[in-house]
Amino acid sequence: MTWARVHPSAMAVFEEVLMIGAFDRLVGLMPCAMRFYDDCGVLQPASVDPATDDRLYTVRQERRAVLLGDFREMGRPLSAVRVVLDGPTQEASLAPRDGIVCSR
Repeated sequence: MTWARVHPSAMAVFEEVLMIGAFDRLVGLMPCAMRFYDDCGVLQPASVDPATDDRLYTVRQERRAVLLGDFREMGRPLSAVRVVLDGPTQEASLAPRDGIVCSR
């Protein structure tokens, strides 16, 4: 696993982060999907190394990434996933359910 130490811009405490390759293996998402989710603003990295443009993720982002992958795997549209992850509870219960695929 590849680890890096990044100094958060507003804090004096160092936090452990994972480079995109290690984080994608942890959460089960492909790097290209993670870049797409970053571009869409659904799963943005904790920071980006200015020298290398490497995306860095914290372990605190693991739950969000796994949920995002699970909802997309079920066929949920990205707009509905965004509401479930970021919207109020009332809106999340009304999120569109089209495209859900159930299998046993």
